[in-house]
Amino acid sequence: MKMQRQEIDPPGLFKHPSFKRVVTVQGDMKLVFIAGQTPSDENYKCIAPGDLRAQYVHVMKMLDIQLKAAGAEWDDVVSAECSCSMWMPSERSISMRPCRNMVMAAHPAH
Repeated sequence: MKMQRQEIDPPGLFKHPSFKRVVTVQGDMKLVFIAGQTPSDENYKCIAPGDLRAQYVHVMKMLDIQLKAAGAEWDDVVSAECSCSMWMPSERSISMRPCRNMVMAAHPAH
């Protein structure tokens, strides 16, 4: 069976000029690949600079839109990686959707 590939730019999200936000591949099963997300707007400006919670919420909303555009939901996700380049001890108590892999790199806040 030949694999079917679909490239999706979900409505409501900035259409990136260099890549598609979502790519699905379907044969006997459907695989969904979502491009890396950043807390930025269509002008590449950071959403809520210095506010980790607001940035996280923004990224998760974008991911929700993209999952739905591919016909998937969070229960279908089998692998996810989250990276945080600025993490402060006070933020550890924030209730966030758990990531299967968390990569943190400490550097001074700007």
